[in-house]
Amino acid sequence: MWKKKYEPPTYRDGMAQTNGDPIEDVPEMSDNVNHPAHYTFGTIEVIDVIEGLLSPYHLGNAVKYIARAGRKDPAKTEEDLRKAIWYINRYISFLAKQKEGGGDAD
Repeated sequence: MWKKKYEPPTYRDGMAQTNGDPIEDVPEMSDNVNHPAHYTFGTIEVIDVIEGLLSPYHLGNAVKYIARAGRKDPAKTEEDLRKAIWYINRYISFLAKQKEGGGDAD
């Protein structure tokens, strides 16, 4: 008897849970996992911008923190901006090390 290949459930937004355990499909208006409001500007989500730019990890995180500054927690606006600066500085250091060592950098 042939076993049917397991396919993870697909949810309203097209994302699939891949660990084999179904998760509850969260209503769109309060979806802090798949579409957090602090990362969404109208119909544009920060992840889509980052993926569209094909940014390296460091720069993608900087964009994320800049985009959410003052939105996720207004009391932490400065902290979010400092985190963005940290990721940018870290990437600059990474590029310098790659240049010195002759390795590939993004």
